[in-house]
Amino acid sequence: MKTVAVCIACVLMLSACSGNTESTAPDASQELSYNLTPITLAISGMSCQGCVQSVKEAIAKHEHASSVTINLYEEKAEFMLPASHESELVAIMESIQQAGYGAMLIHADNDSDS
Repeated sequence: MKTVAVCIACVLMLSACSGNTESTAPDASQELSYNLTPITLAISGMSCQGCVQSVKEAIAKHEHASSVTINLYEEKAEFMLPASHESELVAIMESIQQAGYGAMLIHADNDSDS
């Protein structure tokens, strides 16, 4: 009888671990990539790669900004920001201005269906 109980317990544990159960909570990486908003800023005052690095650091120091790219010739900064942290955009723009550059919002696409 103990053997049957142990076997039943093993079957229950294996079925729970087999991946056949559905999880209602989204994976953290799926949630982040799904809710990211692409942001594009016009950056003025950059003249060299040192300027590019300064602007990139000013943006990257904000923990929610990701995928930061700066284009010196187009005078643009592009990065991703979680939709739940879009209010951080003002702080990011202030950081760029404190670094000595101008920053103006060009695009913030928070509606991926359009």
